[in-house]
Amino acid sequence: MKFLANISGAGNYALTHMKLERMYKKLGIWLKARLALSLFIAIAMWLAMVVMSRFGVEIPNKL
Repeated sequence: MKFLANISGAGNYALTHMKLERMYKKLGIWLKARLALSLFIAIAMWLAMVVMSRFGVEIPNKL
């Protein structure tokens, strides 16, 4: 990140560094939300398949 801020020049270093920090923080929050959503969907799908198999629905390629 310092490399990118240094490219912008001496006068803009502080501003660029601040904007990059904010961008990385937002991307981190976005990535955590995506991972949480993926985990929720995986658990919901697994639970749905278990319930369906308990009621006699044949599920192909079941692990």
